Amino acid sequence: MAARKLRIVDGPAQGTEVSVEDELVIGREQQDVGNLEGDNELSRRHARFRFSPEGALLIEDLGST
Repeated sequence: MAARKLRIVDGPAQGTEVSVEDELVIGREQQDVGNLEGDNELSRRHARFRFSPEGALLIEDLGST
């Protein structure tokens, strides 16, 4: 499946488009685009974005507070 774009609409990374290929985890501990430019509102492991076998985008809360 080709990468799709997730557009960030608020926070330090506002206006950024992030590619979601197989999976994208966002959170402060991520070393790549997943830290959303150091957004302090994120938990260490905040959420996971991935696609179902049918191609639907699934968003999983990783137990952040």
